[in-house]
Amino acid sequence: MKPTAQLAFAGDGNFLYSEWCGFCKAKSDYRARAKANLELAHYDFKLLPLLTDEDIEDILSHVDNLVAWALDIKKYALQQAVSRKERRGWKLVKGRFNHRYTDEAAVTQAGKGQASSPLSTS
Repeated sequence: MKPTAQLAFAGDGNFLYSEWCGFCKAKSDYRARAKANLELAHYDFKLLPLLTDEDIEDILSHVDNLVAWALDIKKYALQQAVSRKERRGWKLVKGRFNHRYTDEAAVTQAGKGQASSPLSTS
C-alpha cells in the first residue's frame, strides 16, 4: 500500500474513485471524485420533459455520494477561507443561528425542573 500512496503523492499511478475516497485527506479536491460526481450533470441536458424510472434509479444510486462530495467541497472552502484564502465571488461572513423550542410542554416542565434539553437548532 505504501508504494501506491507514494505514487499518488507524486501525481502518478491510477486515479480511481470509490467509497474509500470518503476517508482520504484529498477527498475535497480529488479530481477523480469530482469527475464521478459531475457525471450526473448529463441529466440536466435530457431532451425529454420527464426523467424515466431508470434515470431516477441511476440518480438515486449516486445521490448520496454527490451530496457528500458537495458538503466536503463546502467544508474545504470554508477551512481555506478561515485561513484567508480568497475566491472570486465568495466571502466569509458571520453566520446566524435561530434557536427554537421543539416541545413547549417540555419547556414548561424544564422550567419546573422536571425535564432536560428541550432545545434544538434549526
